[in-house]
Amino acid sequence: MYQQENQDLLDYWNSVRGNRIAPKRVEIIPSAIGHILPVTFILEKRATEKLHFRLAGSKLCEIFGREFRSLDFLDCWPSDERPILSTYLSQLLTDGTIVSIVFQAKSSNDHIGDFEMLFLPMIHGGSTIDRILGSISPIGDIPWLGLTELDFHEITEVHISLLRGSSLNQQVSSAHAGSFVSNVTALPFLPHKRLVEGKNCSLRVFEGGKTD
Repeated sequence: MYQQENQDLLDYWNSVRGNRIAPKRVEIIPSAIGHILPVTFILEKRATEKLHFRLAGSKLCEIFGREFRSLDFLDCWPSDERPILSTYLSQLLTDGTIVSIVFQAKSSNDHIGDFEMLFLPMIHGGSTIDRILGSISPIGDIPWLGLTELDFHEITEVHISLLRGSSLNQQVSSAHAGSFVSNVTALPFLPHKRLVEGKNCSLRVFEGGKTD
């Protein structure tokens, strides 16, 4: 369930990566995604294993009322939301999974809006995934958006997409390719989150990825 801006970024990322698990940073041409640049961001994995904002689009900074550059990504979230993000983003960095979340953002006057955030693996140098390309898109019409600053509030859904041939692929039957599947025991399930198809995590398989 990708919002249009996120879908556009996913389509572009997928076209650039080809049959690899992830594209290289230098292959991402900003002008090719100019219409969604204001809502995109790049996270950088540093030596401390923490993820910091390398770049963040102007619209994101405006909506959330802060300059994200150099901020620790997890520090932007309430403490009880950090473990789930750490778990799935670590999986992305290890296995090249595609992660999307649905989350609520809260304004200073307690208005709540729903958003979708997409995370895509990317390689800066060498062959190790050390960057994350992402985007954030509102779900539905939020009439007060831009009128007050927002904070990341609560994650309500997590969706995992897996590239065929990556290590977790052993958990998924080829019959499920291209569809969401449940009962993927290799991934942790956090019961306080909203369930998706009977689980709090959905998974689908994309062509490409590692080969033996």
